[in-house]
Amino acid sequence: MSLAVSSICNAFVHCLDEGKIACSIFLVLAKAFHTVDHTILLSKLEIYGVRELPLELIKSYLTNRYQRTVVNSLKSNEKLVTCGVPQGSTLGPFLFLVYNNDLALVSEFNVRMFADDTN
Repeated sequence: MSLAVSSICNAFVHCLDEGKIACSIFLVLAKAFHTVDHTILLSKLEIYGVRELPLELIKSYLTNRYQRTVVNSLKSNEKLVTCGVPQGSTLGPFLFLVYNNDLALVSEFNVRMFADDTN
């Protein structure tokens, strides 16, 4: 994290040294892992060369998942999970990074990313 902060500070100093205006916008996605669209993620994986059986395995891992809440022994109805990646898994953070990693490529700004935080 300190490297990310140092990088941002250095970018500010560089802009100010060149007489440019410097500003920063910090974007923190609330519940970032819940925002992953399965269709987009699977398309990106295919673009990156994940095909056939590995892609089908990941698709199977993401689809047809249900969740429910239990409070004081009362269970809610199951609900189909239509987006997001499983948290607490080894694969979840990787899939989120694949989903999010090209954000800097579609921006005119100097984008810095650290985990699920974007500046």
